[in-house]
Amino acid sequence: MQGMQVLAEVLKTNKTLQNLKLCGCELGDDAITLLADGLRQNAGLRKLDLKKNLLAANGVKNIARALKENDGPEVLCLDVNHITADGVKALSDSETLFENNSLQDLDLSCNIFTEDASQGMQALAEVLKTNKVLQDLNLRCCELGDDAITLLTDGLRQNAGLRKLDLKKNLLAANGVKNIARALKENDGLEVLCIDSHSKCTDFDLRVLTDAVAQDRSLNELTIYYIKPNGSIRGLELSDVVEILEGFERNGLQPHVRVSNRSGKSVREMSTFAALNNLMLDGVYDITITMER
Repeated sequence: MQGMQVLAEVLKTNKTLQNLKLCGCELGDDAITLLADGLRQNAGLRKLDLKKNLLAANGVKNIARALKENDGPEVLCLDVNHITADGVKALSDSETLFENNSLQDLDLSCNIFTEDASQGMQALAEVLKTNKVLQDLNLRCCELGDDAITLLTDGLRQNAGLRKLDLKKNLLAANGVKNIARALKENDGLEVLCIDSHSKCTDFDLRVLTDAVAQDRSLNELTIYYIKPNGSIRGLELSDVVEILEGFERNGLQPHVRVSNRSGKSVREMSTFAALNNLMLDGVYDITITMER
């Protein structure tokens, strides 16, 4: 606590520090509240990384209030904390994301939003309807189901600024896929979409997605989370990926495929998806599809 008090005093006057990383420091809401007091008066910080701490709703609320007064930070990392839907709602309801004109990258990944996830996504959707500054929103691994994702896509339809949306490792199923597809038909700004599927989608659901991607002239990269068929985590199966790629070709697109392992290292690149049928993937991979229009 004393350390955060000292750091807060430094932030009040320091104008040169641009990147503050406090990962894995077991900081709780009280410590974060002290830090936020300094952040309110800071004029130079551009990135604040608080991942892997003990941040919950009250801490998020105080960070939000600080950002409402401070238009400096462009990147805020709150991943792997104890943030629930109440925390997301606090971040949204404080009008931080409505009024802040600098925040471009928000990472809320690996926070479990529990059974109230829909309330958090409803609040975030309202932000997306008017916010034109936020470009990268990471909601990976938050246990978001179809209902929560459907609410989020309601905001995505009217958003004009978001460039990347990461929804991998959630509980996306057929209905969520359909609503993402509908949002893409109305959103001309999103360039990168990262998804997977908690339950196997039908060929029809996948065709709805590929048709929507084909019509969205701004989207140029789709990353799909894949895991071997007998893995402990559900992801899209390889046959699903092939179906998506076939859909792109039907729509006149030329997809380029890159397969990456969990560390992000590329293990295979191919200009034709036919090779995927013979590719033996044993483990967890990201399959990134880049489209030439």
